[in-house]
Amino acid sequence: MRTGQGARRGMAAADLQELRTLVERAGGRRAVLLVAEVAEGAPAGPALAAFARDLLDDEAPRVACPGPVPGCRARRSPGAGGRALGARLLLVLCGGGAARDRGARTRLREVVRDVRGRLPAGPPPAVVGVLLPGGDGEDAAVLDAALRWHFPAPGTVQAARYSPGSPGDCRAAACRALRAALQHPAGTGVGGPFLSPSLTRGPVFTVGFALFSCGIFPFSVGSTPS
Repeated sequence: MRTGQGARRGMAAADLQELRTLVERAGGRRAVLLVAEVAEGAPAGPALAAFARDLLDDEAPRVACPGPVPGCRARRSPGAGGRALGARLLLVLCGGGAARDRGARTRLREVVRDVRGRLPAGPPPAVVGVLLPGGDGEDAAVLDAALRWHFPAPGTVQAARYSPGSPGDCRAAACRALRAALQHPAGTGVGGPFLSPSLTRGPVFTVGFALFSCGIFPFSVGSTPS
């Protein structure tokens, strides 16, 4: 029993070390971007920061309130109102309902398209579709299809399931995606071709989604810049 537990801890430590090494090669924590749908008016920052801490096993930056929470003024990231997103590892968190709700499917596809359009031309990013508790196989299939449509580079899109306190599957998937993404030369990137004229005039993210960079404060998308 103890031998088995020790082996699992050793594997978890090795996966964490590999993930941290790959993240640094890709540009550091500022290049790790989380995307998640949140309920209107709900504070997304604490939940996304908790996921980031779980994933990287360290203290994420102290977060500000990204939504209209009484007594707390939202702080926006320096890039929140602009077009560029310098993500090299993109984790899209999806809960249950994406497969059964047409509106949820549309919002998911739109935000993935818009994030993809904001990425600069260059090597493709590593992308992980993270299924949260409450999601099922059909939700996972919808998420995976949306990501692969906009991020077609071989091996760069991976799938994972997440439970709070058990980030192992997400770490392993992130490592696989990063290894694949880092092998692509500079001329095989994304961005540009999918950036439509409507996207170039300002934020058009679907209301209700939040972004969180593991190196900066989170911010809400789809709202008017302050």
